[in-house]
Formats: sequence, C-alpha cells, structure tokens
Amino acid sequence: MGNTKPYYCTTCGAYEPHRAPETEREREWLRHTFHKRYVEDYWICTVPDCRNVRYARKVYDPPIPMPDFD
Repeated sequence: MGNTKPYYCTTCGAYEPHRAPETEREREWLRHTFHKRYVEDYWICTVPDCRNVRYARKVYDPPIPMPDFD
C-alpha cells in the first residue's frame, strides 16, 4: 500500500487511514464520477466496508464510496 494519511471518516466515526487512488481503474472511476482530469488529491478510506472518497479535506454528504474493482 502506498502513502496514507489519517483523516476523520464520517461513516466510520473515527480517524482512519486514507489512501490515494492506486490503480488506473480507480483513477478512471474518479475522473468519470467527479469530471476532473487530475484525481491524485482524492483520498479513499482504507476500511474495507467503508471506502468513502473525499477530496483533500472536503467530505461528501451523502458519502460516495469507491467501488471494489477486485
């Protein structure tokens, strides 16, 4: 796993590690969902049942979960 940062996750109710998108498939999903070309500043909660996406320090309400592509 790459670089992680602790952010407060509103779904988990605690500070959890968040990671940047790791695969091209995740980046493509982010580009399509948020209509942005640069998506390296999006973060994904690493808790397996959560996977909520946030943009830098912005939390989406309602939460937007990253699909599991595995």
